[in-house]
Amino acid sequence: MAALQEVFAVARRLRSELGRRPSLDEIARASGRSPHAVRRALEHGQRAGQPPALPRPRTPE
Repeated sequence: MAALQEVFAVARRLRSELGRRPSLDEIARASGRSPHAVRRALEHGQRAGQPPALPRPRTPE
């Protein structure tokens, strides 16, 4: 649970600093966690009802 909270806190901070949603790699570097660990935390958070921290892939129109 602490990892989830830390990843979301880092993602929120980066979003504020960057003015956009941070990438998975940016969150991983800033949190000191592996990209895999960050992805798992974000997926777990989404299942728990947290808003997505990563940009959604663009779909062709």
